[in-house]
Amino acid sequence: MNVLLAILILVWCVRIFANILSYINLWFVKEYRFDRMRIHFGTSQGKRILFIPFRRPPLSPKSVSLILLCSAGLSYLFFLLPFSIIFRLLVIDVVTFPITAFFVFILKIPTILYHEILIVLAVRKLRRHVSMKVIGITGSFGKTSTKQFLTTILSTRHKVLSTEGSKNSPIAIAETILKDLKPGHEIFIVEMGAYKRGEIARMARMVEPQIGIITAINAQHQDLFGTLETTMKAKYELIE
Repeated sequence: MNVLLAILILVWCVRIFANILSYINLWFVKEYRFDRMRIHFGTSQGKRILFIPFRRPPLSPKSVSLILLCSAGLSYLFFLLPFSIIFRLLVIDVVTFPITAFFVFILKIPTILYHEILIVLAVRKLRRHVSMKVIGITGSFGKTSTKQFLTTILSTRHKVLSTEGSKNSPIAIAETILKDLKPGHEIFIVEMGAYKRGEIARMARMVEPQIGIITAINAQHQDLFGTLETTMKAKYELIE
């Protein structure tokens, strides 16, 4: 019986640690945004949060910090609880997601400050760059494909820089500028995504595009925008 109990405890500990990794990966996918996570809880996957499929988060300073903080916090709570080992494991299992949410919130302030510093540095670098065409692309879908088509076509005659993959946030734009913008670039193609009004306008102020492309607008992310009209207004910030 003691052997079976030890095996059960070991398996349960592995499950809890796997859930820590999976929850942190889920936060990464949702861009550490509480509004997107709130919407996720309304989906069928969100309702099975205690039985989340295993997904390992990409390694970064933030994800590693969250793994260490969550593991330490849950371990401290485990030894603090005045219950049997099995009941303590049950409690830890249930509160693993709230604990990850707590540490995501704790790390949000330093993350925001760090991102703002990078954005300021990126804008300064962009303003010092010689005159070049900046093309902004937004829409509910087709942004990344349109950006890739444009990059391929324009690269036949010009030195083109474009944002990486489907990354389309202010910090993604800033990182592209700081890492990849070279004096010889003649065209900068910027993909812009948003989940609420004001986000496209902010990115437009950052890069000051002379050309704006709206691919298409539909009800995608309407759970965050509220209405299709609000979605249209948010995307039209690029044209304004």
